[in-house]
Amino acid sequence: MKKDYSKLDSLIIAAIASGKNQFSKIFSDEVRAEARPFASDAGYSANSRVVDRRLQAIRQQGQIRFHNGGWALCKRDASSASNGGAEPSTGGQRTFLSNQSFQERASRWVMECFGAIVALDPVERNFRFGEEALELLQSCGATASQCHQLVDYVFSREVGEKHQELGGVMVTLAALATANGLTISEAAEKELARVWTKISQIKAKQAAKPKSIARCGSAA
Repeated sequence: MKKDYSKLDSLIIAAIASGKNQFSKIFSDEVRAEARPFASDAGYSANSRVVDRRLQAIRQQGQIRFHNGGWALCKRDASSASNGGAEPSTGGQRTFLSNQSFQERASRWVMECFGAIVALDPVERNFRFGEEALELLQSCGATASQCHQLVDYVFSREVGEKHQELGGVMVTLAALATANGLTISEAAEKELARVWTKISQIKAKQAAKPKSIARCGSAA
C-alpha cells in the first residue's frame, strides 16, 4: 500500500516557509509525531530518518532546496514549472543553474549522498574536511610526523574565530595550489562532477568504515 505523506510533507514545508531552515528546527514535536507511524512501519529506530527522507523527496520534487547552509522554498520560474518543478537532469548527470555558487552545488551533492542528518552534522563535517586536508598534504609530500607536529602546534594555541579561519584556509589553499601548479576551480569542478557519478560507491565506502574512523570516536 502506498503511504500518504501529504500531511507530513505539508508540515515540513510550512516549517521551512516560516523560516525554520535547520533540521533541528524543522523536526518539531508536531513533525516528530506525524513521522512516528512511518518510522514504525519501516522499522526505523528514529523518527528523524523519516523526516530526513521526506526532505530529500520534497527537494527532488523541486519544492525546496538547500541554500546557504539551510532549507528554503524554491522560487519556481517558467523552466521549472514546465518540468514539473523537478531538477533538470540529462542521462543521469545533474545540471545546475549557472547562478549557483560552488558551495551551493557541493552542498546539494552532500545532501543527496548522505541525507540531511549527516550533511548538517558539524562533527562529521569537521572530520571529513580534516581527512581530505590530510590527504592533500600527503599527496604534496608531507609526512605523518610533520602532520603530528603541526597538530600539536595548532592545539597548543588559542582557538580561532571560525569565519577568519575559513578565510585563512582559502588563502593558504590558493597559495598551495599555485606552488604545486594546480588550479582550485578546475580541480573542484572536476571532483564535483566525478562524485555525482559515484554516489552509491561512496555510500558503501562510508558504511563500511569502522565507526572509530567514520566518526573518529564520536557518537554515531
